[in-house]
Amino acid sequence: MPVGLPGYVIKLGHDRRAWRGGEELLHPPTRATEQLLYYLAEKFPARLERRAVAARLYPEASERAAFNALRQTVHRLKQWLGAEAVVSDAKSIGLSPDLWEVESQEVEPGTYVLKQDDKPVNTGSFKDLVMHMATLDKEVARGLLLGGREIAINLNLPDLYDLLKAATPTSMKEAGAYEHLAFYGRYFHKTALFNKAIAAHTRVYRHAGQNRRHALMSNAAAWLLFTYVEMGDMATARQWLPEVVGSDRSHAGRLFAANAMACCLWNDMEIDDTYAEFEKAAKVIYSASRSDQSHYWSNYAVFAAESGRFALSEECQERAASLRVSGLDTVSKGNCLLASALCQRHAGDFAGAVSTLEQYRAEEAARGQELGVVYANEALAETRAMMGQHLLARKLWATAERTRAAGGGMLTPRLKAMRARTFGLLA
Repeated sequence: MPVGLPGYVIKLGHDRRAWRGGEELLHPPTRATEQLLYYLAEKFPARLERRAVAARLYPEASERAAFNALRQTVHRLKQWLGAEAVVSDAKSIGLSPDLWEVESQEVEPGTYVLKQDDKPVNTGSFKDLVMHMATLDKEVARGLLLGGREIAINLNLPDLYDLLKAATPTSMKEAGAYEHLAFYGRYFHKTALFNKAIAAHTRVYRHAGQNRRHALMSNAAAWLLFTYVEMGDMATARQWLPEVVGSDRSHAGRLFAANAMACCLWNDMEIDDTYAEFEKAAKVIYSASRSDQSHYWSNYAVFAAESGRFALSEECQERAASLRVSGLDTVSKGNCLLASALCQRHAGDFAGAVSTLEQYRAEEAARGQELGVVYANEALAETRAMMGQHLLARKLWATAERTRAAGGGMLTPRLKAMRARTFGLLA
């Protein structure tokens, strides 16, 4: 199902503003993408000749250059709305009539509405398929699990554990054995069992290096970096940066590397450099996958809120939400709840912030995401301290710190600063 924006109102006036549910949305990734969307909406449901569209969008370019530029713009539009939301071939392009409706609004001339059902992804059927196949052929089941990575990483962790266990290879020489072990490492990371995560990813990294499996090697190095950050061992985390940055020159690899760099800088309290790293990543973001884009913007939203850039955080939350698919992108959704709570807190809405954080914590707990529960408790502790609820704040912080310590983790400089702020309010 395409990403799309349900209830999307496009005002085709001179200011070309876009709205959903009464709130203004950010524009598409580039001006040309924005213009193409408005033009297709204006002519909907007709499919337009590429030659005419290229001439309209790029009137000063040569025909060849205009065609090449249009091809890139169509690609960006599909990334923003979802591949199936746009129908195109070598000669024509339009909005898919099977998925979208464009209605003229009588209230205000020149207003159009694009509608799309927002049906959640049914991840349960994926689990059933893998579990059934595991009774017939574990190797095929493992292939399904690894091939369905984007679904698997959004499963409740107990369900993911069941699938990992069912598809466990009898020998590490079997197909997908080390990718399967890397999945276990992610599971341990999310359940705050950091020492186990390190052991799994280290084994994957060594195998990948010995067998020149560069993509797997880069991925293992990145997860080692992220896990060492959660353990508070920033020196070791930074030692892994050279293995992550520059090892994969694809757009996805560059985005992943930028996130890794930002993660280290952020947790070492190098705020200006973190901001610069996120901005650097923004230059390549539109060539990444939809889910990676949503994850990136949600990470940026949390950082912006923590560092006091609240308007920027709200913009990033909008961008992440516009790319999110219901039932998938659970990390993006959780990050945005956390960022939203910090913005509410800044605005003086402490009750709203607590409600949002408790929603975030409840959803993470229901999914078995112990690390997400830790994040929620840390933010709740500081919020409760601001509200003068000293006993509850101390209890929340102690619970979070105890969970980190049980998994082998300590506090990063960022968390030490948060702890100091929290307990400073309790003095």
